[in-house]
Amino acid sequence: MSDFIFNGKSNDDFDIKVLDIQADIFAGMKHKILDAPGRAIQHLFPQKPAGRRIVVECIIEKSSLTDLSSKALDIAAWLAQDDWKKLVLHTVPGKHFMAVLVEPVDTRQILLSKQFTITFEAHPFVYGDIVTTAFVDDTAVVINEGVYPSPVIIEATFVAPSADIKVAWGTKLIRITNNFIVNDVLKIDTNTGAVLINGQRAMDKLDWQNSIFFELTNGSNTLYITPRGKCTAAIKHIPRWL
Repeated sequence: MSDFIFNGKSNDDFDIKVLDIQADIFAGMKHKILDAPGRAIQHLFPQKPAGRRIVVECIIEKSSLTDLSSKALDIAAWLAQDDWKKLVLHTVPGKHFMAVLVEPVDTRQILLSKQFTITFEAHPFVYGDIVTTAFVDDTAVVINEGVYPSPVIIEATFVAPSADIKVAWGTKLIRITNNFIVNDVLKIDTNTGAVLINGQRAMDKLDWQNSIFFELTNGSNTLYITPRGKCTAAIKHIPRWL
C-alpha cells in the first residue's frame, strides 16, 4: 500500500520510501486577540481555521547515481503544481487533503544521501468523498457527516416552464429568477457563489436581496425547492473535518 498519493501518483511510482509523516491533528484558528484597556480578559475576534503543513520525510531506494539524477527531475515535475491538488495519506484512511508544495526539494541532498523532505501547505480541512443526494418530491434530506459546515452544488433540470426557483434551507434561501423552459439546466455553487444556466454564467438572475449562500451543518439537513413539480434536482457536498 502506498504511503501517500499526490496529484494522482503515489510514492511507489518513484521508488520512494516514506520514513515519517508529520501532520498536525488540527492547525488551529486564525483568531485575533487584542488587549482591552481596563479589562483582564482580552477581546476575541473569531476568524476562520488556519492552513496546515504536512511534512513527508523520504528516501529513494534501489537507484544508482545516474538513476537518482533522472529520478530527481521526475519527482520535481510531479511535485511542481500551480494549484491545489488532492493529497491522500495512509495515516488518514478514507479522507484526503488539498495541498500544494511550498518548500524546495533539495536535489543535492537526494544525490548525496538519497534522502529528502517534501513540505506541503494544505487547506485547513480534511475532506471526504463527494456525496450526492437527489431531491424527491422537491425535498432533499442530506446527511453531512463532516464536523465543519460544507458548501453545496445544486443542479436542477427543468421539466416544466417556471419564472423562478427557490431552494430553501431553514430560514435561508437562494432564489433565481429566469424564464426557465423545459430542459434548461441550472447550477448553483454556494462555495464560489456562481450561478450557471445551461453552462453560462447568469449572476444577473440571482435575487441578491433575498438570497443567502448557505452551507450544510453537521448531521441532517432538509432542503426544499419551490415552485413544486418544475424540475428534477440533486445536491452535492463534500464533508469537511478540521
